[in-house]
Amino acid sequence: MNTFYELGDIDSFESSYKNVILKNNSLIVPYVNLGLVHHDLNKSAKIRYLNFAYVVMEKIFFLDVFIEGKRYEVLNFSKPQTLYHLGGDYLDYGDKIYNDMSVSSEKSYIIPIEITKTSDSLWRSKELIGNSDFFDYRFFPNEIFESVGS
Repeated sequence: MNTFYELGDIDSFESSYKNVILKNNSLIVPYVNLGLVHHDLNKSAKIRYLNFAYVVMEKIFFLDVFIEGKRYEVLNFSKPQTLYHLGGDYLDYGDKIYNDMSVSSEKSYIIPIEITKTSDSLWRSKELIGNSDFFDYRFFPNEIFESVGS
């Protein structure tokens, strides 16, 4: 069983992600190299990186996506209270595209998996990304789909 942690302060600028799922008004983002500061998974002021983790946002109120400098409003059910900025290297469209998302939701959390480790420096992304099972939704932890109502 995997543990859910409040989203809190994350740094996804140098992260990589792909196979994002928007389902049942929830967003699931598999991340490699997700940075954390002042977080339950890293209580220090110095950034630490998770090799593998899922960001899950349930009951989305607001979702904007920025792709190649253009803004697309995907969902806007109400004025956002807490707005999270998710980004990184979006691997579904090649190495050179950088995307950002602005998201507000009722619940927002991180789910590390059994093989999740932390490091003071970035993990070698190419080696981690070669672990294709992590990005394949068929191998996502069951708790994710139970939580978002698959």
